[in-house]
Amino acid sequence: SWSFDEGGADSGFDGRRRYAAPVPGIKHRLGPPASNRKEAAMAWNIASKIVHRVVTIDENHTVLDAATLMAEEFVGSALITSSSKITGVFTERDLMMRVVGRKRDPENVKIKDVMTKNMVTVSPKDTANHCLNLMKEHRCRHLLVFDNEEFIGIVSLRDMVALLMEEKEALIAYLHQYISS
Repeated sequence: SWSFDEGGADSGFDGRRRYAAPVPGIKHRLGPPASNRKEAAMAWNIASKIVHRVVTIDENHTVLDAATLMAEEFVGSALITSSSKITGVFTERDLMMRVVGRKRDPENVKIKDVMTKNMVTVSPKDTANHCLNLMKEHRCRHLLVFDNEEFIGIVSLRDMVALLMEEKEALIAYLHQYISS
């Protein structure tokens, strides 16, 4: 079970939370060493692109509450919680397809009724290509990242494209150096 410490009943917690996940023992890989040809051609893991600061909101809040929070924090998704456990994810796409596109009133629709419940998860050791294949297969743009049972963050389609670009740039730099020497 994935949980957050949100304080007791008297804590004044309103169900909207900015959460920074700890990442103990995760090695962020910045790129391959230029001296290792095999390493340069291998795909990097996604650890360096994991967004550890995510927003959460209780599933009993309205879609308007979630959309407002996402706009305030300038993010495209929010994790949905119930009793301090992750129960789903709500994205801009959910807002458009399940609320606005169906002419439902965001002020009267509960997040739990329109969130994505079947969350696709990955490990920080997975590659960008693996993540992109999962996104394509499940038609989603966000993946939750878990290290064993511990939630550590989220990656988006944009993050994976950026990582692939970095991989290709490093490979080009390595090949250029290899050809020049």
